[in-house]
Amino acid sequence: MSSVKVSKEIQKFSEYEKLVQGFHQHIKGNTPVFLGRDVSYDHYNTSPMVKRYLRHIHICVPLNEAPSSWEKIVENFRRTNQMNNPDKDFALVYCYNDLTDSYYLLTIIGPDAHNYERWMGFLRDIAIQAERLLTGSKNQ
Repeated sequence: MSSVKVSKEIQKFSEYEKLVQGFHQHIKGNTPVFLGRDVSYDHYNTSPMVKRYLRHIHICVPLNEAPSSWEKIVENFRRTNQMNNPDKDFALVYCYNDLTDSYYLLTIIGPDAHNYERWMGFLRDIAIQAERLLTGSKNQ
C-alpha cells in the first residue's frame, strides 16, 4: 500500500488536509476535481535533476474553485491550468520512491507555475532535496 509523506512546506498550505486526502484518492485512481494533469517536467530547458526526480500535478487554488470545465472532464490528464491565466496557475510538486512505494509531497508552486524562468532555479533546489530523500545522498 502506498504511503504519502507531507513536507512542512505543504503543511503550511491552508487546505493541506484536503489536498493530501485528494492525493490519496488520486493515487488510488479516483482523482478529485481539484487535481488535474499529473506529469514529469519535460520542458525543453528543464534541468536533468528536475526531470529525473520531480513530478507535478496541476491543482486549483483554492481547492473548491475548480473550473467548471474540469468538472466535466473525467480524464484528469486533460485538466490543465492555462498559461494565459497565471493567477490560477498552480502545481503540486512531488517525488516518488518506487522501492518503498512512497510519495513525498514537497511544495506547491504558483501563481504562474508555467513560468519556467521564474521557477526553474527553485525546482532545481527541490530536486536536490528529492534526490536526498530517494537515494539517501548527502551530496550537494
